[in-house]
This record gives sequence, structure tokens and C-alpha cells, in this order.
Amino acid sequence: MNISEISFTSFIKKEIIEYNWTKRQLEILFFSFLRTIETKKEEEYIFKTTLIEEEKKINSLFLDFFSLKITPIRTKNLLKYIINDKEFAIKFKELKSNSLLKSLDENKAFISGVFLGKGWINSPKSRFYHCEFRVKNMDHSLDVQEVLDGLGIKCSTIMKNNWYYTYIKKASNISTIISSFNASQSLMIFEDSRIERDFVATFKKMESIEEHNLEKTRVSSKKQIDAIKNIYKNKRENELSEDQRNIIKIRMEYPDFSLLELQMEFNYKYKKDISKSAINSWFKKIIIKGEK
Repeated sequence: MNISEISFTSFIKKEIIEYNWTKRQLEILFFSFLRTIETKKEEEYIFKTTLIEEEKKINSLFLDFFSLKITPIRTKNLLKYIINDKEFAIKFKELKSNSLLKSLDENKAFISGVFLGKGWINSPKSRFYHCEFRVKNMDHSLDVQEVLDGLGIKCSTIMKNNWYYTYIKKASNISTIISSFNASQSLMIFEDSRIERDFVATFKKMESIEEHNLEKTRVSSKKQIDAIKNIYKNKRENELSEDQRNIIKIRMEYPDFSLLELQMEFNYKYKKDISKSAINSWFKKIIIKGEK
């Protein structure tokens, strides 16, 4: 599937589902996914997901881990599972009360499940980086934050419209998260875009610096040329040293030259080794003399 045909988030979720997880990881991932999208109404559990193309996979996971043969209510953009099975309720409660994760691989499976349920990462081509996980209760939110902390990822959490949003905006941390999903293609797309963006930003910065330096050169050159013209007008060039008279000739010949270019031209033309600071000092004296 080409990422241009779907959103970046959907592309990542597709990779998560297609990855060859161990049975234990898959159990944690599926439970984490269900916990994220769960709604409970009396003795009835309702699970809604937008992963409509993954209906067969989700159905098989219900069968593998809960021994449930179940068919969801399907709409254009949603799968809705309604479960009132007592054995399912017992096992699901047990998983909630015993959700201690024992390894890095289990943490990765847990956070991948949350992302499948209510996770989002914006397109890496956007103007900013943003990743978020959305859950319904504080305990679940604290679990998400603990897992991210275990992965070395700094995050922030806010409550909005009765949901807990845990979000990350630093590109390197989002890269770590995508890596934890075992979504290698998505990671490559994200990193390529990140490198391209950094290159463009650096190039624009260099352009800006160059433009600033050019403007600085134009301003300095105009000030120097105005002073030189006054010196010639008042016939005061003989008050300058020989080197100063030579540098003003070069300046008048090359009005766009930077200080470095003036230095190189002067040293080449007069077979000398004069520093940039010396030439700058000459121009300070020339300007003072030209303003009198």
C-alpha cells in the first residue's frame, strides 16, 4: 500500500497489525487495544474501531484469546463489537487487574495496542511534529505515561472533553515511538522526511545569513564610497597613506566586494600580506576623514 493513498497514521497501524509479534506480545497488544476502545454498559462491553479493513484479523484475535466467534456491526467507517459473554467479562477483568509488564518487548506491544486504538501521528511533511495517545481514564493514562517513560520518551498529558491526551512533539522521541511499533517502513518515511526538512531549514538559514551579510556589505560599501567621494571632492587624498589610497581605488573599482574580497584583491595586486582587520581599520579612518 502506498502511503500517498492513506494517512500516515493508517500506514503505521497497518504495519503494526502485519508485524510478526510473539503470541505473548500479541495478547498484550490486543488487550491494550480493547482497553483503549472499550465502553461498558451494565454487563455489556462495546468496542468501536475504525480499523474496518482489519475485521478478519480482529475476529481471529477474539477467537484466539477469548474463544469468541463474533461478527461486528459494520458501517462505512466503523466496526462495532457488542459482547455480553460472562467468560469474556471475567478474563477481561483479570487482564485489567494484572496488567504488569515485565519486559521492553511487552511495553512495546502495550503502547502499540494503545496506538491502534486511539493513537495519531501527523504527516511528517507537516509544519510541525505531533504524536498523541488518547484514553478514557486516569489509570490507563498513567500506564501510558509509565511505558513511554520506560522507553526514554518525555511526554505531556492534558485532559480534554473527558479524555486524557498524552502527546509528544519532539521529532527524535516520535522516531523512537515508531521504532517501538516495529513499523520499519513508517520509520524510514519519517526519518527521510525529517532529514529533508532539516536540510531545507539549514539551507534557508544559510540563505538568510548570506543575505544578511550581503546587505551588511552593501551598507558598509555605500558609507565607504560616500566618504571616498568627499575626500576626492575636497582633494584630501594626499592626507591618506599610500596603502589607504590604494585600498580606496580598489573599493571604487569593486563596490560590491566584501572585506575579505578587498583584502584578497589588495594583497594580490600589491604583493602584500595585509590582514582584514588592518583594512577595516583603514576604512574607519577614511570614513572619519571623509566626514570632516
